[in-house]
Amino acid sequence: MGHLEQPPGRMGSKAPSLPQPARHRQPSEPPEAPSHGQHPTHRMGA
Repeated sequence: MGHLEQPPGRMGSKAPSLPQPARHRQPSEPPEAPSHGQHPTHRMGA
């Protein structure tokens, strides 16, 4: 997995398509940084 060498915020995801500012964004979820305001799932999926 290699999550030990990654910050706990990224959940061990080395996906280059996943922005670092999205610390609670899970690897199974698409990076909806610009549209996180209209998606309530970013709060419950934290």
